[in-house]
Formats: sequence, C-alpha cells, structure tokens
Amino acid sequence: MVVGPIKQALDNAREDYTMMVLPDHPTPLSLRTHTSDPVPFVLYQSIHQVTSGVTRYDEESAKKSGIFVQKGCELIDILIHGLPE
Repeated sequence: MVVGPIKQALDNAREDYTMMVLPDHPTPLSLRTHTSDPVPFVLYQSIHQVTSGVTRYDEESAKKSGIFVQKGCELIDILIHGLPE
C-alpha cells in the first residue's frame, strides 16, 4: 500500500502535517462501474488525532461514521481547517 510509506516518511520528518486519502469516485465491485454514491475519505492530522470510531476504509464503514460532506469542493476546506467540531 502506498499510504503507509508516505505516512512513515512524514512522521520521520518530525514536522506537523495533514493528509487526506480518497478516491475520485466510487466504483462498487458488485456493479463494476462508477456511481454517484458518496466517496469515503480519511483525514489525518499529526497534531490533532481524533477518531470517528471507524476501523476500516471502505464505503460501508464510511457510511457508519456519520460524517458526510455534501459538496466535494468543500473537502479542500476540511483538508486545510479540519472537520468542524
């Protein structure tokens, strides 16, 4: 997986960082095509670690988190400022 080595390198730099991981669109295996379903994302901030209680990165787990962003363009604000508390 790509995310682990990137996170390790950022941790080794010993500086604060924020990382967001997400696909550009959902493609459920059962349908084998793109859908308009919500896109799961992970936001990690090295200095502000909060958990949603979700332990897996997939569409079903994302739904269970209760975190939903209506407009994809709002993700950049979340990346810069974090999720509203």
